[in-house]
Amino acid sequence: MTQSELIRLSEVRMEGVGKRYGDHWAVADVSISIRPGEFYTLLGPSGCGKTTLLRLLAGFITPDTGRIVIDDEPIDAVPPWKRNVGMVFQHYALWPHLSVFENVAFGLRERGMSGEALTRKVATALEQVDLQAMLNAPRRRRLVGIVLATAGVVLAFYLLFPTMATLWAKRWLTGSNARWPQHTYLVVMGLSDGRLWVPRGEAAVIQVDALPDFAQDENGWRVVGRDQSVLVAGDAKPQSEAPDTVTLDYWPSSGGHKQGAFTRFDEGRFRYELPPLTEPATFTVSGGDDWTQVMQIEPIDRPAVKNLTVSALPPGKSEEEVFEAGQRDAQLLFLKTTRLKFDLQSDQPLERARLVSATGTPPTLERRDDSHFAAQVEMDEPLSLEVQLVGQRGGLTSKPYFVTVGLLNDRAPRVTIRSTGIGRRVTPQARLPLVVHAVDDFGMTAMAIDLEQAALVESQPQTTMHHPFQQPLSKEGQPLPLEVDSQPTIRLSELSINAGNTIRLRGRATDACVFGPQDGESRWLTLQVVTPEELFYEILTRQREQRGRFAKALELAKTQLGTIGQMKDLSDGPTLSRVNQVVMRQVWQVANQLDATLAEMTNNDLGSPQGRELLATSIIAPLRTLHAEGLSDVGGKLQTLLAESELKDANRDELAQAQQEVVTQMQRILTQMSQWESFVDVVNQLRQIIKQQDDLLNNTQKIEKDRIHGVFDE
Repeated sequence: MTQSELIRLSEVRMEGVGKRYGDHWAVADVSISIRPGEFYTLLGPSGCGKTTLLRLLAGFITPDTGRIVIDDEPIDAVPPWKRNVGMVFQHYALWPHLSVFENVAFGLRERGMSGEALTRKVATALEQVDLQAMLNAPRRRRLVGIVLATAGVVLAFYLLFPTMATLWAKRWLTGSNARWPQHTYLVVMGLSDGRLWVPRGEAAVIQVDALPDFAQDENGWRVVGRDQSVLVAGDAKPQSEAPDTVTLDYWPSSGGHKQGAFTRFDEGRFRYELPPLTEPATFTVSGGDDWTQVMQIEPIDRPAVKNLTVSALPPGKSEEEVFEAGQRDAQLLFLKTTRLKFDLQSDQPLERARLVSATGTPPTLERRDDSHFAAQVEMDEPLSLEVQLVGQRGGLTSKPYFVTVGLLNDRAPRVTIRSTGIGRRVTPQARLPLVVHAVDDFGMTAMAIDLEQAALVESQPQTTMHHPFQQPLSKEGQPLPLEVDSQPTIRLSELSINAGNTIRLRGRATDACVFGPQDGESRWLTLQVVTPEELFYEILTRQREQRGRFAKALELAKTQLGTIGQMKDLSDGPTLSRVNQVVMRQVWQVANQLDATLAEMTNNDLGSPQGRELLATSIIAPLRTLHAEGLSDVGGKLQTLLAESELKDANRDELAQAQQEVVTQMQRILTQMSQWESFVDVVNQLRQIIKQQDDLLNNTQKIEKDRIHGVFDE
């Protein structure tokens, strides 16, 4: 092997290089260019900066100004062991405890060379030096004498200290890498192939164990957790003493050198908190009389869930439903006995993956490939799971990722029932308009109404259940409805309901639960059955109350008319507007109340059809028109009046005319109300006379029959 094969010739340039210690410049503005193969000498007195320049070139210190270039590549940010630059110190800096072979091989080992290639490289380098030729004959003779003299010393040393002598012989004669005895042995915990993997962008901790264990093999004792090159000779198991301090030196790949001290947190245990790293770095650890080789800090991403799907097969279904866990709209709610399949994909190869539950036994994830796992479970209870991933590279764990799967109870249908157009008192011939609303989670098959009749029979309470309405909801080829609104009408005349009875109605719906049909029922709606005369009188009383309210509204309207006629300015305008709104609201409420009584009369078959038509056309309809046209017109004119800066006679006259029309309409409607009441009174009197005549006729017929029976009985 030639010299050029051992040493690569390079061009070295220093451009304006300077190094300062405090206020003193050891080197200032130095520019040098050394061509490949050129022998260059630095000459100067002690302290002029020669050694500083060499240390700058080797990378042991960094320049404060300028830059250093090798083969047109700046090396200021390159750590010493990557520069391919060697430095022979003034005092040689050889390892006194290493052999010649080991001293030459030290740098090559640090670069990762080993085995036969290392031995061949060292032998070739030693041949180039030719140590034999460097010794003259007289010196050789003296050395031979010294060797012969020291042989006795060696023999005596072996007899006195056999262990040390054996270790010395192994290191110098066989090239063993067994270490000289030390007091301290350090182990960096968590290393993998000489690398310490840390989470990218997160603070990390380096831990050092100064009290490691030792394992014996045929070559000696090896430090557990340390690389194989650390071998301790001897028969007795070594012991490690914890140092007072442990120091860290590390070099980020972007350049620079940082140093820090570890903190003791337990007996023989030290820790150092690294700042968040996004780029690789190299580091060494030293403490007591031990040191470590150069190691790598490699920031990597934590493993994360790339995709998690949940496939569900509910009971009674033949096709699975697939849900994406983690999405905002994903509702993971399933019926009991639903079969679930979890399918997990990670963003990197995993060492392992598992599901953890704080409430029960979680399903077990089974590996499909390096980043694909799956699990199956049958729903029996709610699941609150945490996904825990451990990456293959570096053994980093994932950040917390939670999945909650709820147990969905198939509740019975929720049913409500209400009546329209009737009150709490009805007649035996009433029609009951009902609204039944039902909702279910998975669908309903039928809806019905139950009617419970309570009556006194021979002074004893008796209850009869009727089912006047039943509606099937399932249709072939169509899904079952989840929500149903039904509006049946129940005719009491078809159920033999009598005055004095109490009836209760409830809605009922049946679902298609896979565990068995469930009935949902509404609350009871209670009605009292009374005679037509009793209910009619009650309704007429409510109508008279509304006529009284309307009469008061008419008085307000008349007062409004008088105020408008006396207006001199706009000061009364806001009051007129508020009073008009009050009148409008009262008219609207009276119309609604009378409309409700009309519906109640119709559904209970009270009064004649002609009488009900008269109420609708002569009273209720004019009230609606009064509200929508007359009173609204007055309100509009009031707004126009108030929009002006001053009162205008024309606007006031138009307002007075409109208000007069409103008063006239209200008086007409009030007259119709009085006529309606008179009409009803006359009708009721006629009905009463007819009823009395019917009763008299029935009594006369009964007396005649009793007399005839008495004659035949004699």
